Amino acid sequence: MSTQLTTRNLFRVILCILALGCRVQAGGGFFEDFSDGSIQDGSPVTWGLDPSYDKGVTGEWQVTPEGLQVTPDWPACKTHPTTRMVRDAYGRNVQYTGSITIRTQVKMPEATTGYGSSVWLFLRGTSGDNCYFICITREALWICRMDGPEVGYSPMEGWHYWMNGSFDAKNDVMIQVDAIDLTDTAGNRTTSRFEARWWVAGQAMPVEPQLAVYDAKYDAGTIGIGVGCEYEQNKTAIFRWIEVIGSEIEVVPIVDFNGDGTVDIDDLLRLIESWGQDDPTVDVVPDGVVDKKDLEVLMDHWQQDVNDPTLVAHWALDETEGSVAYNSVGPKGGIVLGGAVWRPDAGQLAGALEFDGVDDMIVAGPVVDPSKGPFSVLAWVKGGAPGQVIFSQTGGVNWLMADASQGLLKTELRSAGRFAKVLCSQTTITDGDWHRVALVCDGSNRILYVDDVAAAQDVQTNLTGASGNLLIGAGSTLAPGTFWSGLIDDVRIYNRAVRP
Repeated sequence: MSTQLTTRNLFRVILCILALGCRVQAGGGFFEDFSDGSIQDGSPVTWGLDPSYDKGVTGEWQVTPEGLQVTPDWPACKTHPTTRMVRDAYGRNVQYTGSITIRTQVKMPEATTGYGSSVWLFLRGTSGDNCYFICITREALWICRMDGPEVGYSPMEGWHYWMNGSFDAKNDVMIQVDAIDLTDTAGNRTTSRFEARWWVAGQAMPVEPQLAVYDAKYDAGTIGIGVGCEYEQNKTAIFRWIEVIGSEIEVVPIVDFNGDGTVDIDDLLRLIESWGQDDPTVDVVPDGVVDKKDLEVLMDHWQQDVNDPTLVAHWALDETEGSVAYNSVGPKGGIVLGGAVWRPDAGQLAGALEFDGVDDMIVAGPVVDPSKGPFSVLAWVKGGAPGQVIFSQTGGVNWLMADASQGLLKTELRSAGRFAKVLCSQTTITDGDWHRVALVCDGSNRILYVDDVAAAQDVQTNLTGASGNLLIGAGSTLAPGTFWSGLIDDVRIYNRAVRP
């Protein structure tokens, strides 16, 4: 059932979030003490204990004064444990890279058979079925690699340690796993050493690990905990606390939905438009529905400077002099040729660059290859004439231009197939007014936008690739009549499909 929210209630949520301020972001490690009945303790993780995160979870998870109690369902957890991955305050899986240590104190289930119940630690998970795991039972300590649901567990040399009667489930046990990256003389990772230890709580940690294996397949990913019950029913494990020491991969949320460089009312309205739906373009916490969690992330970044990792080039064109158009997010600054004139006060967003329609242009290095995946190019333009080009690529084609008859927005970027064709809108952009123009390719569709409204769209896959320099204000062949005569401002390229 889709989530429903009235306008009044939605804005009540917004006001509450603004009043509360930003939520805590995850750091490089944490200590989580479950035994006080809390799942926060100043740490940045949630463990997904919100019921809305419980898709696919089999078992009962409950925080009590004794700790985090976990009772797996039987027989659902005979082959796979009930599992929780570490999540941040927004419900996103926390990713760690490099060497990492995970340590926990746990009261094991009082199983009556050697493999009846088990406790698991997961690390370097790249998906639900690709990771390393450490498993402890009354019978043995294990370390294995999972390579997908079809492959199953991949034992490694020295992968298990037999308890030989040394394990007593009546005592709390300590479990520690260390993933230690090994590098060559140039500092490049070659493999990782995985060490696993267990000991009775209150005793000294073993100097040497009971298990030590080497493997190079996975170098980063999520971490988690789990409890299994291969032969036992209604057996409960209690996690007293868990500590993680490592380097977290910062996950920058994409909240500038329309690609204008600010998080504002336009982005909020875009999210509201998809409320309760499965819309990946605004599902910031990727759980298949646009809801309160996504709204919280957006409001935490409200009117803040945008740090968008998908923005691969941005020529603001706010300079006042000189022959360089600086790229604010990378080294691909552009060279201004032909005598184009800086207009510091004449842009749609601060300054702009004025082109004479004869030989003025900006030349910049390549940023994206149209054949490699989704991308978007956006710009503000004013003036121009039919047949003139806003954005093109040498050795390629004209990405954004005015068609030769009426000045309609058009793109010549297409696939190499015999049925490929240009895409032309029915919207004029050479009427002397400012227009925000965009070409968005999502891997299947080409979409032209004028003033944030879709002006033309078709299906076009396998776009022709090119690696030549990018040209702003000139056609790909520099033919007479293709040079732009007017103002261009705020040119942006994203390696994602932006919806203006």
